[in-house]
Amino acid sequence: MKILVIGVFQSKERNVLSNTKALQARLPVRFSAYKNSHNKHMAQLMRAGFVVHYDLKWLGLGDKLIKLVGHIFCLGKIIIRVSKELESQSLGLDPIVLPFLYEYNANVYQQGDILRYDNTHELTEDCGDYYHRHTFKWPPSRGDSKGCSESVPANQWPYLDEFVYMVAEIYYEHEEELGKDPATKSMLRPQ
Repeated sequence: MKILVIGVFQSKERNVLSNTKALQARLPVRFSAYKNSHNKHMAQLMRAGFVVHYDLKWLGLGDKLIKLVGHIFCLGKIIIRVSKELESQSLGLDPIVLPFLYEYNANVYQQGDILRYDNTHELTEDCGDYYHRHTFKWPPSRGDSKGCSESVPANQWPYLDEFVYMVAEIYYEHEEELGKDPATKSMLRPQ
């Protein structure tokens, strides 16, 4: 049995959503604190070895929006696409922000999606709740971009690092099939 140690994450059997911080409602916070926390978590993920590289960038979108976009490259040729928008609730150099739009999508290169949490697209019959996740059958299939959708209460929406832990659980469950090759930028689909 493989044991992954990332911060408090110590076993692939751990239920990430049982973490108390995931059960708290999102509260507004200073952007500097949000960014520092993000940087700390990304450094922990890199040290643990599942994440091998990332190209996440913060973009200012006018006075009221800040966006985090990019990719996280992982073992097993897994690429996590990230798009998250934060609403600025104050003005100034260090505004108070609150995340409100999310899309975290994990994909195995040339195979298909393995997990997605999002609230960025129009609601449909299969995605009837604003906060939802898409799970996918194993092995991944390039033809399945919707997967099985299920509601997730807003106060249980995972932080980005928790999403990466979930993807790591999937990887270590199928490590023999996926191998240890890392994902690289050259594997990105043309936009």
